[in-house]
Amino acid sequence: MRVVADLPHQARKVPMAAVTFKKLSRGLVIALAAVAALVGYNINFPAGRSSASNWKFVAAHPALLLHVIVAVAIVVMAIIMLVMSIRSRNPYWIILSAAGLAFVLLAFASGSDYVTTLRRSADDYMGAGWSGAILTYGTGWYLARKTAQRDMAPATGQRNSFSSSRQR
Repeated sequence: MRVVADLPHQARKVPMAAVTFKKLSRGLVIALAAVAALVGYNINFPAGRSSASNWKFVAAHPALLLHVIVAVAIVVMAIIMLVMSIRSRNPYWIILSAAGLAFVLLAFASGSDYVTTLRRSADDYMGAGWSGAILTYGTGWYLARKTAQRDMAPATGQRNSFSSSRQR
């Protein structure tokens, strides 16, 4: 990437992949926090019912229904992020995106299994998948932010916006 030194700071070229990766990571972290908040309180499924009636309960409960809808959106966003990472050919982003998608799919499949069977282990796997995903995408958000800041710094020996404004 070529940085043009005579352009103003805002007009310099920044690799779009770093900014996009940062925005997608941030969006996924926020969505993962929202999906956890939607079921953060005690929701009791009626015991001794069939899996079909459990899914009817999910469809009738507003917080659970929003939980499922946001979870589907997270899966779509995670797939988009992996595709964009593969297209950028950045190995670190590919690894983070693939790991994040694996964690998201673990949480999604475990959540579906939990509604069907109401097994506590499925709920535990869903929590593990959620924790892994938020950690992975949080790391991606942090690293992409650092990359974008580094790429925005002037290529010449000029002072950047993080240094003191006083000249010596």
